[in-house]
Amino acid sequence: MDDAIAGHSSIVDEQARRLCSRNDADWDDVTSDGMLALWRALAAYDPALRDLHGYLRLRVRHRMIDGMRRRSGRGQDLPALISLDDNADLVPPENPDLGARVDLTDTVLRLAPLDPRLPAIAALLVAGYTKTETGALQGLSRGRVWQLLSLAQRSGVAA
Repeated sequence: MDDAIAGHSSIVDEQARRLCSRNDADWDDVTSDGMLALWRALAAYDPALRDLHGYLRLRVRHRMIDGMRRRSGRGQDLPALISLDDNADLVPPENPDLGARVDLTDTVLRLAPLDPRLPAIAALLVAGYTKTETGALQGLSRGRVWQLLSLAQRSGVAA
C-alpha cells in the first residue's frame, strides 16, 4: 500500500495546484485531504469497474473541494455581506492626524456589477482583514481575492 500511495502522490500535488497556490493558507490542509482521499480510494478501488488513474484523480479532487468548503464555512450561517455603515468613513492612512474622512460607500457599491462578491470583499479589507482572511470568510483563495480586486482596479471603479 505504501508503494501505491508513493506512486500516485503526484495526483494529490497536481490536484492541489489546480485548487490553490503553495503560498495559500489552505495548501497543507488541501494536500492532507488529498492524501487521505488517495489512501481511501486505493483501498476501495475495484479494477473491474473503472480506470485507476481517472478514479484516483476524481476522488482526490472531490475530497479536496469538500475540505475547502468545510473550512471556508460554506453551508453554515455566515453573513453574506458585511455592513458598510461600520466602515463607510475612514481616516486616510497617509494622513491620520488630519481627521479627514473618506466616504467609500459609493465606490464599494459600484463594485457589485463587476462581481457580486466584491462589495463584501472591499468591506472586509477596509475593516482590516488580510486578503487571506477575506478569502477564507468568502470561500475564496487569497489569489482569487487579488484577481477580483485587480478586475475592479482595471475597470476604474476602485482607485
